[in-house]
Amino acid sequence: VATADVSKTVFQKFGCSGCHGHMFHPAETTPWMYGMVAFTCLMIFLSIYISYNPGVLSGGGFGDPDGLIYCMLGLGGFFGLIGGMMVFHMRKWISWSWSQRLKSEAQLEEDALNHSVQPQYEESEDFVLWAQQFLTLEEVNALKEKYGTQQED
Repeated sequence: VATADVSKTVFQKFGCSGCHGHMFHPAETTPWMYGMVAFTCLMIFLSIYISYNPGVLSGGGFGDPDGLIYCMLGLGGFFGLIGGMMVFHMRKWISWSWSQRLKSEAQLEEDALNHSVQPQYEESEDFVLWAQQFLTLEEVNALKEKYGTQQED
């Protein structure tokens, strides 16, 4: 996880430490996906409505609404491509997530142990402080014995 502090806003980038592939956070992506798809639908609806009712814009100083229609279709197409890409990747994530929920705990553990990228323990005081929220010091030391080095306190 890489973070960057830009003008008091923190951005987090998630990535695989093995293949360096980019990962996304579905809870942060979903509102953007819905917004882009809704904007696309709105632009398409308005352009169709205006093309069948050209008199709607006659009082607003528009002589010929064709330019506006093309602009709205272009914006709808642009944001539709981005929203469609988000929908595609979100569907892939949802199908993977459901397949993981259907597996037993033993199957999940077996899959994790057979995965090509295995976790590596690095000595870190931050990890110890974080882990002590959930585990006792003895349990943290047991983790260190199993996956790394033992540190005496």
